[in-house]
Amino acid sequence: MRKKCIWVVVLGLILVLGVVAEPINAAQLEKIVLVGGRDGESNGARFLSLLYTEAFGRLGLEFEYQQLPARRASVLSDRGNVDGELSRVYSYGDNHPNLIRVEEPLYMARSLVLTADPTLEISGWESFRNIGRQVFYRLGVRASEANLFGRIKKENLHAVHSVEEGINALRLRNNTVFVDAESNLFDTVNSAAFKNSNIRIAGVCNNQTAHLFLHKRHGALASKLSSILASMKKEGLFDEFRAKTGFMLQ
Repeated sequence: MRKKCIWVVVLGLILVLGVVAEPINAAQLEKIVLVGGRDGESNGARFLSLLYTEAFGRLGLEFEYQQLPARRASVLSDRGNVDGELSRVYSYGDNHPNLIRVEEPLYMARSLVLTADPTLEISGWESFRNIGRQVFYRLGVRASEANLFGRIKKENLHAVHSVEEGINALRLRNNTVFVDAESNLFDTVNSAAFKNSNIRIAGVCNNQTAHLFLHKRHGALASKLSSILASMKKEGLFDEFRAKTGFMLQ
């Protein structure tokens, strides 16, 4: 009798845990939560929020964006604690098998190299091999990490958590560079403060498209969203939302 009771309890726990661990059915969804490293008030985040509010709305879903450090966003999306990531480069999924790329591109994702050194010119990632400078990059940005690691000595490579930290490093030391995605730097390089400073763009690297990534449990939504985003482009909504937010990356 005692053994029977134990097995009943174990079976009950298995059933309960099975229910808890069961992936969310797309039909049960009401809201999609995406994460990313962009300031929610930035032009880029506002542009993407308008796009996704419209796109998910056509599927009967609400959209919510939560700003997190880029590395933390990766961890949570990989685990499935959130529904996906706001925007990542095309190859991002190569190292994140739990995420599915929505194939319709959002814009071209380039990397900008900023410096206060008036003599420095960067013509691509290979230019970093003999750069002889301290290089700062934002933690968790796939394009920067994939291309800087191995080209620069570890003691000359420094991670920061925000654009502000990277810009401050340039102000403090002339012999430094800061690399980040153009979409993240868009507001900064177009500001009056930047244009009136001695910091400049020394070069452009990386030419990939940017995409929405969803956790694999939402695989059925990916192709639908790609078609919706393509339709929205034809309807002129991408251009309309660019004009409305001032985010002009194509």
